[in-house]
Amino acid sequence: MLTTNTIFFTGLAALSMLNPHCHCSQIFEAVLLIFGGPNFYNLVIEHHTKLTFEGSKVILRKIKPQCGSEPKRVRCRDRTLDIDLLTYGDAMRS
Repeated sequence: MLTTNTIFFTGLAALSMLNPHCHCSQIFEAVLLIFGGPNFYNLVIEHHTKLTFEGSKVILRKIKPQCGSEPKRVRCRDRTLDIDLLTYGDAMRS
């Protein structure tokens, strides 16, 4: 079984391999408010890419299984790693 630190740093290393010049926010521990469960780590990464939006999503989906995430995620449940694409160019996730 992967530990929280192993999962976190495996995911971060995989993202860094896509662009070693990415910028990371401060890492902080967050309380899970929606459905209860253990606290989790959170951060934001700024990453510039020449991939399309769809290509970026495909790459991000490939990182999750490396960190023990199940392919089909059930909403409002603990997960080993959650990667969200918040913005792409001028578009924002709504």
